[in-house]
Parts: sequence; structure tokens; C-alpha cells
Amino acid sequence: MSNPRIRHALLGTLILSLASCGGNKPPDDKAKTGAKTEEPSTDPTPTEPSVTEPSATTITPKSIPPGFDFPAQRADIEAWIAGGELTKIREHGWHVWAGMTADSGEMHSSINLPIWDTWLGDEQLFTTQTPAPMTSPARAFKPPTQANHGGATPSQVVSFNKFNPAMATYLSTAHPGPGGASFEYTQATSLAALNQAFDNESAKPIDRTVVQAPYVPPSSGGQGEAAMETKPVFNLVKATGLTAVPLWRGYSGTAVTSGAITQKQTTSAHLACTGAPASTQQTDGPAPSTWTNCVILDPANTGPSDTALVPATPEQIKQAQQNAAVNGTQSCSTYSYAPLSVIYNFAMSAAEAAAFASAQRNKQAAAGDFAVLVAMHVNTKETINWTWQTFWWQPDDSVPASDCSYDQGDVTVNAPGATGCPGSKSDMTSDVVDEWRNYAMCTAYAEPNVTKPSELTVCYNPFLETHGTPSGVSSNCMSCHGIGTVNSTARSVPGLSYPVPYAKPIGFGTNTPLDSGPLNACFNSVTRTDFSWAIPFEAAKP
Repeated sequence: MSNPRIRHALLGTLILSLASCGGNKPPDDKAKTGAKTEEPSTDPTPTEPSVTEPSATTITPKSIPPGFDFPAQRADIEAWIAGGELTKIREHGWHVWAGMTADSGEMHSSINLPIWDTWLGDEQLFTTQTPAPMTSPARAFKPPTQANHGGATPSQVVSFNKFNPAMATYLSTAHPGPGGASFEYTQATSLAALNQAFDNESAKPIDRTVVQAPYVPPSSGGQGEAAMETKPVFNLVKATGLTAVPLWRGYSGTAVTSGAITQKQTTSAHLACTGAPASTQQTDGPAPSTWTNCVILDPANTGPSDTALVPATPEQIKQAQQNAAVNGTQSCSTYSYAPLSVIYNFAMSAAEAAAFASAQRNKQAAAGDFAVLVAMHVNTKETINWTWQTFWWQPDDSVPASDCSYDQGDVTVNAPGATGCPGSKSDMTSDVVDEWRNYAMCTAYAEPNVTKPSELTVCYNPFLETHGTPSGVSSNCMSCHGIGTVNSTARSVPGLSYPVPYAKPIGFGTNTPLDSGPLNACFNSVTRTDFSWAIPFEAAKP
């Protein structure tokens, strides 16, 4: 095992040196349309773009460049929250999406990687070894944590975590703590020692926290910076033939199989945190395996990313059913058809396919198959409690208003099955281009709803929080991540069990707009990890 201080110093040097290599070009003033003029090809072999690989073999993590309102002034965001200005919040979320999905200039397998796919992952940061420079994107596929709670048995989506350069530097640095000691947030032993040090000092609960992740406001002298964490989520599309991928069309009886929601009496260590009676906890949601609408994706069709979905033919449905098992159980009864370009995708290497197959548990992925991005959680340290936005695949106008009326407050805790969606494509800005326009978004910049403060914000991702996660479809990102904590047991360092029931906001004591008050007593004996679940869950165990 390498010396932790040397390892973190070397990793910090690696991050800084990589980030200094090459500049990021600001976006063009004119947004790209994503439209192309070529006709769909009948050649069964998909064509690759003609690009020249750079001489460098390493991938340089890139930050979001200027021109995308990132980071925004913290005071501006807090004013939007306090004033209930949801449109401004959503426009900012779209700017962040546009910036992180812009071309990075970093090439891999002849593909110009989006900025977020140049970032470091768990395997480079939460380790006891000194990582080598990246020669391929960090894509350590695994089952998403959300799907492993509440008795869920995921068989479709897989994911990994990514951290922008500011967050990677923060994680790779030892930070001061009680008694003048330094602590490493990527190591479970050090995190347990941090919590014990707070115990030894009889620290006040409000002081039991890690050093906050970085935020530097923009100024006339510079762009500023803010830490970011992301969780990209993927389905599988086979390299040959046709593959169906589930399509979310709203929380209604026409979009999912019947009986998708049940109520179940459960117990949780967090009831003291939220005050939710056990009888209101929703434990089974409309998981993707129950969705009746699916899109058949065709790698051989080279149509552009803005191609409209069309009804699938009987022959296309028959072909897709031959690959029906690749994403686990499906309930498709209504099929559309589209080229693969309508969703972000990449062909997997043999190593990536092996990791994907292991994480998906049905062993269907093989080298050359495509990982397709169906969802992504994105959070930024632009506010004390972070900003929270989550995105899911929703091509063209495939979700009619009758199926998915948009109101972030219309799916409430005590109304499971209410018609509606947690978000939409509304307010999308023109700097979102190409296939990235085929995603919908919801935001949770405060626990109470910014337009209905008497209600809890509802913002869940259909591909992640409908797997049986307790109260997943009445949840929001901030309430969930706010209980990210550690205890004093290195071999099981997460402090509060995940996830919480969502009935009312949790007090974080951060004195921010629409904050729910003093710090909740459930945090009295644990150390808060600045709204990060990655720290307690991914920390390297002894």
C-alpha cells in the first residue's frame, strides 16, 4: 500500500497538471442545431466521424469553460430561490448541462469527449494506491446505489460517479480537523477518526462537518470555480440488430403497468430526521421494467440527433424482441423507432463491457456494444446546500402534455400515482445542442418547493428513484444527500442509513433561503459530508 500523504500529493499534482494542459475554447455565439443533411444509411455498419487522434495518450480533465454562466453568483441563485423564480433556476440548470456536455477537445476512440466524460471517477480518487494518468475515460460501471435499497432488484441501469477538477482536487487533499490533525475524505479509516475526534472534543453538532467543497465566485478577474459531482446512468444497446430502451411518459396508468405503486409499513433510523410516519413511505415505484412505452434504437441508422420518433413496424418490433433480454425485464407494448444518434452513446471496450455486464447482472454486454446515457444526476457547490438538477432521456416531443403535465409540485408525498412528471424540457436554453437536447430536467435548489413553499420539492429521476427506493417518487435530491454522514466505524463508515422517508424538509442549519430551520437532532453524533454520498459510500475501506 502506498503512503497516503505521498499518494494524495501525487494525485493533486496530476489533477493540477492535467487541468493546466491546453485551454477550453468558449462556445460559439451561435448555438448548433444538431441537424444534419445526410439520409439514413442502409449499411448495417455504423460510420464513425473522421477525426485525427492527438499525439498525447492521456485524457486531460476539463472544467466547464466560460460562456455557460458557471459558476453563477451565489447571491443571485439564493435570490432566485427566495423569490420562487423557477424559470431562472431552470435556465441555469440548462446552462450547466450545456457547459458540461460541450465538446472537450479530448479524443478517445476517435470521439470528441464531452467535458463531463473527461473527469475523474471513484476508481482514481477513492483508492489506497496512486492512480496512473487516464488513458481512457473513467467508466467503472456498477449498479446505482438507489437501486440497492428498499428490496429492489435492478436489472437494467448501471452507473458510475464523476467529479469535476475542482471536486477532484478537494477530494485528493487532506483537510484540517479537530485537534490540529489532518484527515483524508477518501479513506474510511480517516473519516472514522474524524468523527471520533469530534466525539473526543464534545463538539457541537453544528460543527461536526467536513470542510466544505470549493466555491470561488466569478469576478472581473476570473471565471471562478465550483465543485461538481455527477452520476451518469446507462442502458445497453447491442452493436448489431435493434434494441428497445424504456421511455418514460409520465406517472400515469397509461405509461406503466398496473399496480406499480404500493404502500408498505417499514421502519427506518431516519424517522427522527423527517418525522414521516412509517405508513406513508412508498416502497415500490414504476421501475423502468414496468414501462409500456419503448424506443427501438438502430445503430445502423445514421440519421441526425433531432430525428423524430416514428411508430415501429412489425418487423422492427420482431427484431427488437430478439434483443429483449439485454436490459432485463421489459413491459413494452407500444414501440417507437429512431436512430441511435437520438441518445448519447459510446461503443464499449472489452474491459468496459465486462464491467457493464457484471454491474447489470444479466451478462449481456460485449465489446463493441453501446452504452446509452438514459439519465444523470448533477449537483454543483454554487450554494451552501449545493444546486441539484437531474436529467433523463426524453427524445423529440415523445411525451404529450396529456401524459406528463409539468409542475414540480404536483406529485406530493401523500398522493402516490398523481398524474405528472418531476420535470420537463421547458426553459431549455439555446446553448444545449445536438443529442443533449433530448433530455428533460427537474431541479431541487431548496427542500421546500420554490413556488409552493408549503410543499416539499419533488424532483426524482424516473430511471433511478422508481426502483423501489423508499419514497423515491416523492423525493428530492437535497433531502437525500443532506444526510450524507460518517460515523466512527471504519469498516462501515456511512453514518445515517440511506435513503430517508420524505415527508417534510430536514433542518440542515445552514441559514440559506427556504432552509427548514435549525440542525436536526439526527446529526448529533455523526459527521456531515457536505451533501456528498460519494464520500461515505466510496471511501476506501481498511
